[in-house]
Amino acid sequence: MSFFLYSSADDTAALKEMMIVIDDDKEYQYLEREHGFLLCLHLRNFIAGTSIITNITNAILGSRRVILILSR
Repeated sequence: MSFFLYSSADDTAALKEMMIVIDDDKEYQYLEREHGFLLCLHLRNFIAGTSIITNITNAILGSRRVILILSR
């Protein structure tokens, strides 16, 4: 699994850049379908009611890769 990390200010831009489209609860992951990546996305994989720090820590520790999008 790869943890996909980006700023919430860049939510739409980051998802669009990585060709991940979320539309009406249907998720289409280009990286997953075409390149075999299994992404950990906060919208899909974080546990509701768990602190953000705990969710991020668990995602990083449970992932083989961390994909970080840096922006201004």
